[in-house]
Amino acid sequence: MSPYQLYLHGRAYETLASFSAAERKTPISLFHRLANDPFQPRDYAELAEGFDVSVMLMGRHAILYRVDHAVKEVKIVDVRQAD
Repeated sequence: MSPYQLYLHGRAYETLASFSAAERKTPISLFHRLANDPFQPRDYAELAEGFDVSVMLMGRHAILYRVDHAVKEVKIVDVRQAD
């Protein structure tokens, strides 16, 4: 399977920009894993902006994303503090 295209929403980009270079490595690695295998199990789902959004927990952060299989895209919607 060829990798999906990866897109970051502005909020996710702004959050990542606030991280130190070392802190960015783990979420960026997860983004690439999702692009290479978008069928990975999610930790849970929530409704955000009218869409079903998948959530993966990563340390103290939650990565919110949507997968559009029709056009082979993984869209990182937000990176926020995990509850």
